[in-house]
Amino acid sequence: MRLMIAILAVAFLGLGLGLGSAQFALDQGLRFQTQQIDGWTAWVNATTSDADPYTRAHFGRNGELPPPPLESLAFSTNADASGDAIRGGCTYRIEGQFPASRFWTLIVYREDGTLVENPSKRHGFSSRQILRQDDGSGVITLSARPMPGNWVPLDPDASHQVRLTLYDSPLAAQAFLLEPVMPRVVGEPC
Repeated sequence: MRLMIAILAVAFLGLGLGLGSAQFALDQGLRFQTQQIDGWTAWVNATTSDADPYTRAHFGRNGELPPPPLESLAFSTNADASGDAIRGGCTYRIEGQFPASRFWTLIVYREDGTLVENPSKRHGFSSRQILRQDDGSGVITLSARPMPGNWVPLDPDASHQVRLTLYDSPLAAQAFLLEPVMPRVVGEPC
């Protein structure tokens, strides 16, 4: 009887570890699947024939299409520059230069992948919409409270993910031969 209980305990432990590691690989990616730059994650092989099953599942389970190869590159982050989760009860600034591209979009999602419903119908910005500083950089504010300038509403009761997609970017063709300078997500005191 003890042997049977020990076998079942090991089987359940193995099942739990296997499912947990698969969930982590689908959500966060593993080093061989992703490129990490300044807290942002890019799925570099998502549209190539080299894409592994976890990368395909990462995009497929949400019904997303990965960006077209050699045309665009998608980055995401769910943490600020200090590594803390992007929470709806706090205020954040996305600041600095954006990587070189002909066009980019920055969209904010809840952690579960849904858009934040809000009266302004604002979910993000594009390179053509953003108000810029004198040096060409931009500052985008994320907050549950309305803010002046480039403001994207957050759900005060949820964690969030920011997705930055670069279209017609030299980074996509260079496959990260040169490391880009990414904008920083800076959290203000909550």
